[in-house]
Amino acid sequence: MNGDVKVLDQNPVSNPVSGGVVTPQGSLNKEIEPSAGLPELKPAGSEVTHSIDQELKDIGIEEKKDRPDLTQAVDIQHSGSSIPVFTTPSKPIQYPMSEKEIEDKLKTGPSDDSGKWLAGLIKKIMKALGI
Repeated sequence: MNGDVKVLDQNPVSNPVSGGVVTPQGSLNKEIEPSAGLPELKPAGSEVTHSIDQELKDIGIEEKKDRPDLTQAVDIQHSGSSIPVFTTPSKPIQYPMSEKEIEDKLKTGPSDDSGKWLAGLIKKIMKALGI
């Protein structure tokens, strides 16, 4: 016999006592009615109203609401049925390195250099754009 079997044989597992109260566990707890001892939940955020003393009201403190005032009419102009999308750049694209700097950086420098990584990325972008 190995050591695990010996431990189990020496310390047998006791059977649960029958007739005891079993407390539901896991998702069953969610279906139990809340007990009467729990406080009632109060609204939070903009639904909460505060009572401000008259002394504070006299010095100009007032309660502000986070909700926007939706009673005012707002003139909203929607876009037309089609809006042209420009696919060409409006001005020349300027890269952080020239082509000569990119080639020099890729030839020299340590392989873990961020400048070398950037040069490789710019070269891939230029190749994808056909430059």
